[in-house]
Amino acid sequence: TYVYGNVLLEADGEGNSQIIHYGGDSGNQQRYRKGTLYLYHNTIVSTRSGNTTLVRMPTNDESCLAINNIIHVTAAGPQLALMSTSGGVMTLERNVMKSGWVQAHGTASGTVNALNNIYTTTPGFSSLAAEDFDLINGSVCIDSATTLPTALQTQYLPVAEYVKHSQSRIKPAHGMPDIGAYEYESPTGILDVPIAPELELHVTPTIARGIVSIRHSNANTITVYSALGT
Repeated sequence: TYVYGNVLLEADGEGNSQIIHYGGDSGNQQRYRKGTLYLYHNTIVSTRSGNTTLVRMPTNDESCLAINNIIHVTAAGPQLALMSTSGGVMTLERNVMKSGWVQAHGTASGTVNALNNIYTTTPGFSSLAAEDFDLINGSVCIDSATTLPTALQTQYLPVAEYVKHSQSRIKPAHGMPDIGAYEYESPTGILDVPIAPELELHVTPTIARGIVSIRHSNANTITVYSALGT
């Protein structure tokens, strides 16, 4: 199962404390979903005042590989549990999260492997209060992602970013990938394109999401087309 490129939010008082429940809960384990849950390049935020559990797995036949996610809880203390008490195998690699997490809120029966994660209380969101999870300049998430397993590099790459109440936009691709669901884009980047000796072209920003400024040194008129030819 592949879960990637999402913004997953858990507010105070919303249902149970589990962000994801993987497997089943009918009591008939023969019908549970087995194998690995691949959880990568997501931005996961819990503003619960109490406990938050990242993934519930009902038996040790289920596993989760969590890579390049932002996992942020706002509550103080060891409020983040990586799994429930029922079991499972959790591997976390190169996630941005708070230190002080616990394996489970109770007696743990599963296994956790934590590899090369980044621990901070400030992931570098544009505005947590406004639920704007774009990254700001200087965020520890920028260019910090690790390489995904080969099996995830073809069919299951995140190519879009969620825009609040506006569906999505194309995910920028430059430099090393960022951790989380969003790729940082400098609002003041300048691209120099020497099309001809007598023409100097400057485009700001280099990847457009709104208004684009184009300055050129040629007195003649130039025509700009979108990728759709419009």
